[in-house]
Amino acid sequence: MQRILVFGGPGAGSSTLGLELSTRIDLPLLDIADFFSIPPKEFHARPQSPEEEQKFQDALGSKRWILAGSIASWNSQAEPFFDGVIYLQLRRTLRLKRLREREIERLGEIV
Repeated sequence: MQRILVFGGPGAGSSTLGLELSTRIDLPLLDIADFFSIPPKEFHARPQSPEEEQKFQDALGSKRWILAGSIASWNSQAEPFFDGVIYLQLRRTLRLKRLREREIERLGEIV
């Protein structure tokens, strides 16, 4: 496999597993968070800018990668490129705990 999607709900560990796999099997890591953002008061990701959208499309066109993160409505763009998929599923309570810890780490106790 040369193009692998690692995904799950937010906090499932897809970015962490993607990074580990990238290191172990020597495939470049594409983290969805580097290309997409979630605007305040919205619950779906969108490209950060037209330039980021093009960068994402260019990255998908390369021959080898691991794409890691939470996917949403944009996934149909990338679907034809996958030749392997890993889906991570964790209990909602554990994912929410991880997300809270992540936000506190990033933003401090103001969250």
